Parts: sequence; C-alpha cells; structure tokens
Amino acid sequence: MAIRMKQIEEMRIEKEEHILETRGIIHRFAEKLGFKDKLLAQIDLCVSELATNLVVHKAKNGRMSFQELKENDLRGIEIFVQDEGPGIKNVTQVLQGGLSTAGSLGQGLASVQRIADEFEIYSNSNGTQVRLRKYLPPGKTTDEAIHRKAVVSVVVRTHPESAICGDGHVIHHDGPRTLLAVIDGLGHGTQARKAAAVAEAYLHANHRKPIQQMPAELHSALHSTRGAVAGIARIDEAANKLSFIGVGNISARSLSLNPSFSAKRCMIP
Repeated sequence: MAIRMKQIEEMRIEKEEHILETRGIIHRFAEKLGFKDKLLAQIDLCVSELATNLVVHKAKNGRMSFQELKENDLRGIEIFVQDEGPGIKNVTQVLQGGLSTAGSLGQGLASVQRIADEFEIYSNSNGTQVRLRKYLPPGKTTDEAIHRKAVVSVVVRTHPESAICGDGHVIHHDGPRTLLAVIDGLGHGTQARKAAAVAEAYLHANHRKPIQQMPAELHSALHSTRGAVAGIARIDEAANKLSFIGVGNISARSLSLNPSFSAKRCMIP
C-alpha cells in the first residue's frame, strides 16, 4: 500500500480568531483537493469543533496540522490536533454524546467521529491527540457517497498513574482486506509501550499472512520484550468475511442488523 502525504505547517490555536482563520485555511485547501458541498461543509464543522475545544478549554499548546493524503486510488485530507492538557476525563462518554462541550457548536467530538472516515483519539491529563481522515470517492471530485475500505475508529486510554500508554493498535488496509489489531503490552509505562510497538511493527510487516499463523510468530517477535496480548481481526470485503483470533484477555464482539449473520471466534488462552 502506497501512502503519499504533503506535509503542511501546523497552526497554533489559542484565541477565538484562530478558529475562523484555521477553518478558512483548511477549507481552501480541501476545496483544492476536490471536496465540494456536503463533504466540504463536514470538514468545516470538524475543524470548527476541534479548534473551539482547544480555545474553550484553554488547552495548553493547542495546535492543528493538516496534509493531503494519497492512498492508492484514494485522495483525501488528514487533520491532526494535539495539546498538552488538561485532557478529557471520560473519552467514552464524550464520544457517545453524553457530555456537552461548553461553547461548542452543539455537535462535539461524537459528531466529528461520525463524519470522519477514520478517527482516532488519545487523551489523559498530559494532553489529547485527535486524528481524522476524510476521503474523496476514488477517482472523483464530487461529494457522492464514498465507497471505500472498512471505516475504523480507535480510542486509547492510559493508566491513571502513567503518562505513557502501553496499549497499541494496527489498522492496515490492503485492497478489499483490512487487518485490525488491539494490543496490550504487559504492565504499564515505557516497557509496555515498547512491547506494543514491536507487535505493531510485526503486524504491519506481515499483514498478508493468515491470522492463524500470527500468534506464534508474534510470540517470537516479542521475545526480547516483556510481552503482550493481542486481538487480531481481518475483514475481507470481497469475500464478505471477518476472521478473528485472540491471545490472552482480549476479546471481540460482532454486532449486525442482519438476523442471518453468524460469527465464529477463536481464542487462544
């Protein structure tokens, strides 16, 4: 999978006037990429909400960056927001729309997550990071419905007494197939993060291998670390198939509105 990005200088967001300025800059950039009408309005909303949160909550060193994203035949925009505190106390509740953001447009992070084709958030008392991607339909420059690979969102929370999170994840698109993984490095802090990083690197490098083969090889790859547990899934849209294998205390649930849908799970203790 070839990914090409055009890096854009990041912008600090500390005052209300920065919100409008940032939205205008990203709006014009997205318009040049081919976003129009509804999709362009959605990007404007995401930028406004994220920038407003930085200002209203007096985030320390709040900043936003954006870049063009090219992934095989897909073209889009990636927006990255980060600060150094105070952080979000309950990310899950915020994403469920259970908490309102004072001074926001009434949409909040839950709406940003729904709009984004890919969305990730990480937050603790040391700061928050949000990454979202919005794609154009392949080979087109209109706001028609996007027919693309599996849309994935990730939420990661660190241990309350640790500044470094030992959890990790993998999202690897490969044509109609997507490899997903959640990883828990044993313990907490730096050594747990190192173990998770080794697991992430292995899975990215070996994403086309049968997932039944991955646990044993992952075990060998983690030999020099304190170890980790992982849940690995592959979505094959061409075959209309989802496969999952878990090692340790990680499990998965499949939810479907289709009454004929059934799933099998393989757990390795």
